[in-house]
Amino acid sequence: VLSAQGIIPEWNTGVYSNSITISPDTTTIYWVSTFVATCIAIDSVTVYVNAKSTADAGIDTLICKGDSVQLKGTGGNSFLWSPVTGLSNPNIPNPLADPVITTDYMLVINAAACSDTDAVKITVSPGTTADFTRLPVDKIVNTNQAVQFTYTGAGAVSWLWDFGDGSVKGTTEIVSHEYKTAGKYTVTLTTTDASGCKDTKAMIDYVEVADEIEIYMPAAFSPNGDGENDELRPLPQPLAGVKTI
Repeated sequence: VLSAQGIIPEWNTGVYSNSITISPDTTTIYWVSTFVATCIAIDSVTVYVNAKSTADAGIDTLICKGDSVQLKGTGGNSFLWSPVTGLSNPNIPNPLADPVITTDYMLVINAAACSDTDAVKITVSPGTTADFTRLPVDKIVNTNQAVQFTYTGAGAVSWLWDFGDGSVKGTTEIVSHEYKTAGKYTVTLTTTDASGCKDTKAMIDYVEVADEIEIYMPAAFSPNGDGENDELRPLPQPLAGVKTI
């Protein structure tokens, strides 16, 4: 709004008024003339128009829970992001953002006394948990005995099982595996959710495998006191030897 004093001021816009409202697209000089007593007074004012600054807060991004992303704001000389939650510095163009929930960040920029705003959405995937159990629950199993592993976590759409003996299986929540060699084995499960976010859990020495023992039951015995086959009892196979004391 431009204002002038006097008797019916005339502006070079063709308007007769004590004030006019203007919105020039470029820097413009405005003239006004009016009568003061018996004289004509002329004056001018220059309205400077700065180039419009456009805020750009960047593109919407999806991250996994616990991850961070760098925001990329442009368009001004000064920057202010809000909310400040999860930001490394709200007053720079490219702060690190690690929100725990999906957040819309608003950017306000200023340049040559002009301001503009833009927003960016950071979507946080809830992720997945790679928990699992096993059957049988007994600590020790025999070689060639089937062990079943069951996914008990949440959020997964794919599963990758590592049984610790060089064998890997995937695609299902429940898997069965037989160990061929005695030893202790660490079982690792890696899960992936619909957004591609992963979680991994390793159970150290989760399965202990012992060589399978066969039991042999003799068909007869001779209790004659000669120290051989005097008792009827099961014998483990292969038999390394039997010593009677």
